[in-house]
Amino acid sequence: MRRIEYDRYGGPELMHLSTFTAPEVGMGEILVQVEAASINPVDWGIRRGKMKIITGSAFPRVMGKDFAGTIVQVGAQVAGWAIGDAVLGCVPWKRTGSFSQLAVVEPHDIVRKPESLSFEQAAALPTVGLTAWHGLVDQAKLRPGQTVLVNGAAGGVGTAAIQIAHALGAQVVARVGRRSFDNMTRMGVSDVLDYRESLPATLNRSFDVVVDCNGSLTGREIDRLLKRGGTAVDITYRLAKILRSLTLRRQKLASGMVDHETLLAVADLAASGQLTPHIGAVVTLDEAIALVTRLEAGERIDGKAVILLT
Repeated sequence: MRRIEYDRYGGPELMHLSTFTAPEVGMGEILVQVEAASINPVDWGIRRGKMKIITGSAFPRVMGKDFAGTIVQVGAQVAGWAIGDAVLGCVPWKRTGSFSQLAVVEPHDIVRKPESLSFEQAAALPTVGLTAWHGLVDQAKLRPGQTVLVNGAAGGVGTAAIQIAHALGAQVVARVGRRSFDNMTRMGVSDVLDYRESLPATLNRSFDVVVDCNGSLTGREIDRLLKRGGTAVDITYRLAKILRSLTLRRQKLASGMVDHETLLAVADLAASGQLTPHIGAVVTLDEAIALVTRLEAGERIDGKAVILLT
């Protein structure tokens, strides 16, 4: 068995492929053969030690959080799951990561994979779906008929936010680069803005919700875009954004922290055909370190990057 791991916190040069033996499955645990895993910025954030208060100092650590795969072993006192079940979910931060051919999880970390999704699509769903749902539903309390601006809409969270907003009966305006216009149109977004151009004054006070997926909107821009009583949601945890969220009721932060009930809701939405992850790149395990390194350095792709583990 193979996986991508690192032996101390630091930069991308610390990632390496290693071999390992199948881990033991304890009481209340499930062993999953990982078919596919998706790449998220939080993966290299963890590797750089930004969350070491939570993740601790035990090494080696394995990269990755999101995955889809097949259950190959079920521990004692686990109900409702069986060998052969197809699942998607998130590996807890304190455990072995998902860039591994085998991963140990607990029942609350996984949900059933919708049959309509491939393993690649299912692996791309958890963090972006959780983040978008958390922002739109839990933080902004989005209601049918409201209007949403998704800034930086071409990425994984952005495309998930568009689809969730549509499913909830909202109208969506997307702000992306020119190369992403056609994809926005295919997703049913009729009003698409070029991020290189200034936000027109005609949009002042136009939005009930603004979702900033790349953190590029200034506080002044957000204030003029929002309707009275509107909510801005940011997914980039920069100091200025955190301070605004602490001092302004209308400014919220959203994360992809695992919540089983929300993960179920996201998977149900995918099963109904209303949420399909957009995949921008698929690589093998041998190619994955190079892709993670490029993405960490700032390379942008439309949609999610996925690693095939089998």
